Amino acid sequence: MGYLDRMDVAVGTLIKGLKERGQFENTLIVFMSDNGANPEQGPFGKYSGKEISGTVDSKVYQGQSWATYSNIPFRRYKHFTHEGGISTPLIVHWPKGISKFKNGQVIQNESHIIDIMPTLVEITNATYPSELNGHVIQPMEGESLMPIFKSKSFRRTEPIYWEHEGNRAVRSGQWKIVSINHKP
Repeated sequence: MGYLDRMDVAVGTLIKGLKERGQFENTLIVFMSDNGANPEQGPFGKYSGKEISGTVDSKVYQGQSWATYSNIPFRRYKHFTHEGGISTPLIVHWPKGISKFKNGQVIQNESHIIDIMPTLVEITNATYPSELNGHVIQPMEGESLMPIFKSKSFRRTEPIYWEHEGNRAVRSGQWKIVSINHKP
């Protein structure tokens, strides 16, 4: 729980500083967490160390059993492309940029980390480069989340794709197909 306390203190310090400088209302704050519980060290995990769990000298591996329960109501956990392995919260705060009608709401639109770049490019009116110092830059992927921020309709034009250690998935709207890599 120490990491939650440190994060809470750090976010509080950031917000206090933004308010002191009069920048809080027009600052976009984006918060995401890691995806899925960690199933390492087999079904029962591993707990070891000279000190109690959670200290510098301890080693705690949740294991597959607790990882499964940690991700309820989602299936599976880290490594897989089921929701338990890929879902993460995205918390966005921007009083001047997000519709007041969205304030405090949980939005169910599917999105992906690749949507952050197009969103920031649109917000800042930036131009995404195609080349830098003679090197071709990979084209930007994803879609801007600004329609969601502005209470407008948002429907992806392209499916979202995942691959991790041979586990693959494709999602389009409410439909998702997953493929598990059964090779060791």
